[in-house]
Amino acid sequence: LPVVEDDRLRHGRFSNEGALKAGAYGQLEPQTSSRRLPVQPQVILVPGLAADRHGNRLGYGGGYYDRFLGECTAADARPLIVMPLLQKLVVEEVPHGAMDEPVDLLITEHGMHHCHG
Repeated sequence: LPVVEDDRLRHGRFSNEGALKAGAYGQLEPQTSSRRLPVQPQVILVPGLAADRHGNRLGYGGGYYDRFLGECTAADARPLIVMPLLQKLVVEEVPHGAMDEPVDLLITEHGMHHCHG
């Protein structure tokens, strides 16, 4: 699960609901930073407000996921980056910059869409 530490997003091990606490933005996350995993994730689910079919996503403005994804995609094995969202949130074009990390796969109530840059 995502864990916000200072200005960074890390991933932590989920053991059970009782071991979660409210994070910096009210999200539930593992209670201790010692639960960070020293492994490379194979799949990452990302949130967002909207996305286009090229995989560009509109996040919540903090850049947490873009920095986290940049770290993960720089590793030897790039994880599959997946964004679940409602079909009505798939728009024609999302503004994006050089630091924005695109997603590989959009999943909506109507199916999956593989994104290509």
